[in-house]
Amino acid sequence: GNPAPRFLLPSALVESSRLIGSESNHIKMALSLGQRSWDAIGFGLAEAGRDFQQGCRISLMTSLKRNEWMGVSSAQFQIYSMKRIFSEPEDLNNLLSIFYFKVFDVFLQEFMYNDNIIQDMVKEKPSLRDKSVNGQAVLTLEDTINYLKDSLIGTVVFVSTYEEAVLLLNRLMEENLLESIPVQYHQPYWGNGPSRNSVVLVPDYKQSPEKYYRTVITPGKEESFHSNLPVSLSNGHKRKHYQAWSDETMKDKKFSAQGFDLDRNQLGILYKWLRKLVPGRNIWLDGRQLLMDSQESTGFNWTGFQLLLGLEIFKELNFLTIDSGNQYIKIQCNKNPVSRQLDESQLVNYHRQWMLCHSINSNRQ
Repeated sequence: GNPAPRFLLPSALVESSRLIGSESNHIKMALSLGQRSWDAIGFGLAEAGRDFQQGCRISLMTSLKRNEWMGVSSAQFQIYSMKRIFSEPEDLNNLLSIFYFKVFDVFLQEFMYNDNIIQDMVKEKPSLRDKSVNGQAVLTLEDTINYLKDSLIGTVVFVSTYEEAVLLLNRLMEENLLESIPVQYHQPYWGNGPSRNSVVLVPDYKQSPEKYYRTVITPGKEESFHSNLPVSLSNGHKRKHYQAWSDETMKDKKFSAQGFDLDRNQLGILYKWLRKLVPGRNIWLDGRQLLMDSQESTGFNWTGFQLLLGLEIFKELNFLTIDSGNQYIKIQCNKNPVSRQLDESQLVNYHRQWMLCHSINSNRQ
């Protein structure tokens, strides 16, 4: 018969999202449209929706099909393409709500596989200069916006800190550019087309997010975060690397420890709360739900980075176990843990080096 007609849904609210399939390359979502919730599936679209979480809004090209599962028949949307919508401040807040979780993902990978790199960087930290850095031109924020506007391909902006991300994304929203310029965590979504102008938050250089771009822009204040950026393209040609909007943000070259630091007292508060959890209260749908629960219960405004850092430290010291999967996180404290000192944790010591490397002011005494 004739193929099902496709139509555009300009705005749908994501109620839930999870990856499915043996290789986790498909995405299954529940979408809210008006007063009704609909199931939706996107085959091969896991990368396009990997940063979607509850509360974000998307537009999608879709068709309505019948789904048969274990004798039950229901209608569901089949998605062919989709993108996140940024038209209100809340849309931006939703995207940034997982920023510190994403920073921790990269931090933990560096700890597990590249801890010697941090040690080398601490010994010889890069120095920042007002007009150029290592001979590279420094752009203003407006220059950066123009680079993204003037052509469709070839330019990517990498941002690794929350303050700089807020500055850039708010400016892009003011220019109504977030509808046309994709924003992803860790690496661009290649389904948008290789080298399409993009913004990548918290780039993961192990995934080579820069490989199709001839022009890369990074905040001048973040030089240490982008020290792994290759200077050449795969064809041997030099990549243009600009450090940007230094005039606005480089007066203070240090980052605030708020959001990154975690002292002994804070770790104690977190562990006491975890010890008090009863069975059934120690399971959460995702990291954001766990974070909100911990904030409400302890009265401490943790970030995702601080929370995950604390949990991984306790796990390393054998104070607890963490079991996680698609749409669940379960934490179980060990009943009689052996007494350990924080300095025994390799992660604690690595975190101190990481803070020093990136010029993050520690609040620790």
